[in-house]
Parts: sequence; structure tokens; C-alpha cells
Amino acid sequence: MDAEIPHLLGVSKAVLENVIFCHQEDSYWPLAEPSALKKKFDDIFEATRYDLYESPKTIYHSSSRYTKALDSIKNLRKERVAELKTEKERLIGLSREKSHADKLKGRIVDLNTAIAGKEVEYDETKQQYDAQVEANQKFYDYATKFRELYIKIENLQATKLRMENDLNEARLSLTEIPGT
Repeated sequence: MDAEIPHLLGVSKAVLENVIFCHQEDSYWPLAEPSALKKKFDDIFEATRYDLYESPKTIYHSSSRYTKALDSIKNLRKERVAELKTEKERLIGLSREKSHADKLKGRIVDLNTAIAGKEVEYDETKQQYDAQVEANQKFYDYATKFRELYIKIENLQATKLRMENDLNEARLSLTEIPGT
């Protein structure tokens, strides 16, 4: 019974004796001398823990005292704080990387827009270039024809001048006979 009742109630034997079923004459125990008080507190706060290998709801009574439980909790808290700090640093690093990636994505979008604009400008410039090449070819053809005509005219004028000189020389040495 002494072992089964505390187990069924879910409390230790020390809690039953010193807190729940405490006799009136013994109720002054919190004012007792420090060594006795420490012993009572150690008994009352006998460490209960969750077994990590079993179901978390299964509670085992261990032989560790309250101070060992507190040390365990402090160590666990230190580990968790260290893990939290590490995760916060990781989060900060990841947020930096994300903001950098967002900036790079923005730059990519801007550069793609600039590339598209330059491609349109290139197409327009190419069309202007092709039109200019065609106009230049026509101008070159016209210039070539003009030069040929100009040379032909110069030759004809030179021939005309030579023929007029020949005619004038012939008039000097010959006399014109009237008639048909």
C-alpha cells in the first residue's frame, strides 16, 4: 500500500507524508533548522523525470535529489539557449542571403528589361542601317551614271571643240562655194 498509493496518486511518498497528510504537530517543519529542512525538501522534491526512451507520459521516480534535477534543468536550459542562439545566427544569415538573392533577382529583372530594350534598339538601328545601305547603293549607282554621263559630255564637248577648230582651219584654207 505504501508504494501503490503514491504511485496511483502520482506523487511521492514524501509529498504524501509532509504535505498532504501532515499532522498538526509536524506542520511547523518549514521553520525547522536548515539541515532538517534541506532533507525534507530533498525528499519532497525528489527528482521525477521523463524517460526519453519511453512514452513522455510515463514518469519514473529516480534516486536523484532536487539539486541534481535543478542542475539537469540548468544544463538543459543552457543547451537550449545555445541552440537558440545558433539558430538565431543561422536565421540572420539566411535572411541576409534571402535579401541578397532578392536584390540579385531585381537586378536580373532590370538587366533583362535593359537587354530587351537594347534588342529593340538594335533591331531599329539595323533596319535604319539596311535602309541607309540601300540608299547609299542607289546614290552610288546614280553617282556612277552621273560620272559616266559627265565624262561622255566632256568627251563630246572636246570632240565638238576639236571639230569646230577643224572647221575654222578648213574655212581659212578653203573657200566656200555657194550653191547646193
